[in-house]
Amino acid sequence: MPVSGLVLTLDSPSPVRAAIIAALVADRRMTVGELQAAGRLPVVTEADTLDEQQALWDEIARLPGVLLVDLAYEDFSDIDDLESSSLPRRVRREERDHEPT
Repeated sequence: MPVSGLVLTLDSPSPVRAAIIAALVADRRMTVGELQAAGRLPVVTEADTLDEQQALWDEIARLPGVLLVDLAYEDFSDIDDLESSSLPRRVRREERDHEPT
């Protein structure tokens, strides 16, 4: 089970920020920490597979008001037959904005 520690950088305070945090807290795949200075929010994610983890990261990165997603910690030690090509990858905003919906 992949477990990741992420730090999200959120847009300036607004109703959108409050809605993002509420949505993250409601998602059972995540544990959300306390909002820090400069809009940084620690989040721990859990997924059953690396593909699910990548999909979750992509979902978080697409939320309006999420400016940046930094990986602070990753543990996938319990996954057998791991290949580097199956590891989650960073998606640049330009790539994300041009993907078909």
